[in-house]
Amino acid sequence: MANPKPGPDFRNVGVCARGELLEAITARAALRQCSLGAAARSLIEEAITAPAATALVDLSSVPTADLLDEVASRLAAIVDHEAALARAEAAEARLATIMGALAGAPPRGAA
Repeated sequence: MANPKPGPDFRNVGVCARGELLEAITARAALRQCSLGAAARSLIEEAITAPAATALVDLSSVPTADLLDEVASRLAAIVDHEAALARAEAAEARLATIMGALAGAPPRGAA
């Protein structure tokens, strides 16, 4: 069977994979006795059509105190995340300063 003519609803897409993803694709290809591309496509299609892992909760049935605790917990996590980002940015700036100083420093032993 010939490949369909490429059009707006058909694209040839390559998938770069390694590690666990590559293992999953090769296992699927071996199981279904198909190409790696067909195996990757089937995994992607299954992931797209799979139902959501978490069910929606009717918030009207959750006690207000529990909701407030959850909001406070998530806000604290956001603050912690932002603090970690600020520390990382400061460390990157210090590293850039150190690397710049090392790049401009004379070689060891030079007088």
